[in-house]
Amino acid sequence: MKKFFDRTVLFVLLFPLLTFPQQLLNLDIAKKNVKNYYESGRYLRQVDSILTEAKKEIASFKLSENAVAIFDIDDTALSNYEYTKSLGFGFTRKTWVAWVKAGKCKAINPVKEFYKFLKKKGVKIIFLTGRDSTLCKASKENLISEGFSKPDSIICKGKYFNDFPASQFKNEIRKQLTSAGFNIILTLGDQDSDLKGSHTGLKIKLPNYLYVID
Repeated sequence: MKKFFDRTVLFVLLFPLLTFPQQLLNLDIAKKNVKNYYESGRYLRQVDSILTEAKKEIASFKLSENAVAIFDIDDTALSNYEYTKSLGFGFTRKTWVAWVKAGKCKAINPVKEFYKFLKKKGVKIIFLTGRDSTLCKASKENLISEGFSKPDSIICKGKYFNDFPASQFKNEIRKQLTSAGFNIILTLGDQDSDLKGSHTGLKIKLPNYLYVID
């Protein structure tokens, strides 16, 4: 009887741990927290702090003529915050394509200043994006209109890479660029998948509380 009682007590004590997930956050509260983070200035301050530290590291680099920096586009160079917020922090392929083609993305200013900083040092900038090739022209026009003047190249995700996850696609392109003689000194992105793999140089990760891309 005592063993049965002990087991019953143990089950009662463990039951909440076995049946309920840890501290789930109410979705409305989560959205309000994200909105406050982006609109209070905290997001831009954090981005600026990260890039200020990156500049200090780069100051010690010995840069060659073929030095290249890899920049992601979405929520790295250009912000999609207004688009995402307009859908209640959601996403649909149709509205996304329309948004990109309209060229409404705004520059993330600390990143634009970082871009200019690298350009002055003679570093080539290659934008490497998961946007498909049909959106490359609109992407280039948006970047230029927002102050990312004279990008050295924009590489979009062609049909060959359709079935590749973002991390694999970007890693493969970096390998190809390295084989072609470019010296990648840094990779800048907002997703872990932007930075996975080899030939990244200095990895610079910006915050993104809107979505995750594998």
